[in-house]
Amino acid sequence: MSGAPPQTLAAGSIWFSIVEGCDGDNCPFLEELIALPAPGTTVEQCLAQLPKWKLDGILCDKRHQIVLTLPEPRTYIGQL
Repeated sequence: MSGAPPQTLAAGSIWFSIVEGCDGDNCPFLEELIALPAPGTTVEQCLAQLPKWKLDGILCDKRHQIVLTLPEPRTYIGQL
């Protein structure tokens, strides 16, 4: 996980990062997914949107489909 927010967000904005695996058996690759919600979005609103994320076409290095697992212990939410 990067742990560092993008530098172009306005003060008070939030961002979050999730490290996810894929649907490949015993595949070691993890991918970091970063969301930059609209200014004024709350942490609760972001978490409520997670189950609605569409990950079609987001693949690991071995070309396996990334799978979102909830609840996710590798989620980082930061506020600027």
